[in-house]
Amino acid sequence: MNCGGDFVELRLDYLPTINPDILEKVRRKRTIITIRDISEGGINYVKPELKRRILSRARELGLMYDIEARFLIKYPMPFRNEIVSVHYINSPPEDPNEPISLMEKFREAFSLKLAVTKGKNCLNTLLKFLETYSNSSVMPLEDSFRTRLAFALLGSKLFYVNCGESTAPGQISISQFKSIMSKINGIESERISS
Repeated sequence: MNCGGDFVELRLDYLPTINPDILEKVRRKRTIITIRDISEGGINYVKPELKRRILSRARELGLMYDIEARFLIKYPMPFRNEIVSVHYINSPPEDPNEPISLMEKFREAFSLKLAVTKGKNCLNTLLKFLETYSNSSVMPLEDSFRTRLAFALLGSKLFYVNCGESTAPGQISISQFKSIMSKINGIESERISS
């Protein structure tokens, strides 16, 4: 399936069982392999050893992966040129510096991704993270896509959209995103020519 994005994320935790050979069928090199634990917003439990095996194979095949920072601390793996993420699904961190401290050792990742559910300190935490890391991808987990889009416009490296079914609150389809960006670009073009 080609939706027109820069990358396609393949969420293996959505599968009831994962056969490590599934990666041999991936033909698009700009694919992000993701296996989320349930505590990170994942759907099905995947044993850590199987997750490590699959992600290692993805790297061998030249595919990027998205790996949770807490998993990476427990089970060290290569992270340069990969996405290292941290999710606050149930509530935002009490201290906006917590995700910064957690991610500091992973600075050399392709992107440091922070997803935070709405609540006290949510926006402050996301802004602080965005200001700290030039390679950050931040997203509020809330129903309104506008806040998520605002962070993309503020400099988030990655903006996640879907090709049909949303995998997170506030996520819009790629066609909606393209339409919005076309309108924004049209406004900018008018300002430049005026």
